[in-house]
Amino acid sequence: MRQIQTVLLATDFSDASLAARDYAVQLQKRMNVDVVVAHVFDRTAFKVPAASHLLPMVDNWLVKHFSELKEKACLKLTGFGEALHQPDLILLEGHPEKALLEFIREREIDMVLMGTHGRSGLNHFVMGRVSERVIKKALCPVLLIKPEGTKRRGLDLKWLSRERRMTASEEKVVGDSVADAANPVQS
Repeated sequence: MRQIQTVLLATDFSDASLAARDYAVQLQKRMNVDVVVAHVFDRTAFKVPAASHLLPMVDNWLVKHFSELKEKACLKLTGFGEALHQPDLILLEGHPEKALLEFIREREIDMVLMGTHGRSGLNHFVMGRVSERVIKKALCPVLLIKPEGTKRRGLDLKWLSRERRMTASEEKVVGDSVADAANPVQS
């Protein structure tokens, strides 16, 4: 097993991503890892499918304001990374799963943290499967965090990320959680 030195925190700025950020904060504190925060700006998500010829004004507006939208994403990324100690902030472009997988390979990322929305059925199919595809194709461990996943055994990690002093029993719970995530059981 390779040592975890660089963790990628993939974000879409959702509540699930905020929960994953709380885990990244703890990994930084406990394991002294470098955290790279990445958001994928998917330009195709802003195009109007099929009927764009009926709405040329929408298509023209998107082309005209693309750099503004990208700049706003950069600002959001900067704000998102403020809870972490000296994170490397990256704005990728392209299809989310492809851009993330390529970045993971290029930067030799040791672990990925991602929020998951926990969708199923048609919602899962329609809304996409970025985390599922990253799990299947990534060359490193991927830890998925649900928004309610930050509360484990009565411990709220959001408080911990705000520098609240922990009791010894809380430190053990957090340490065990991080250790479990970092050292998956192999069968």
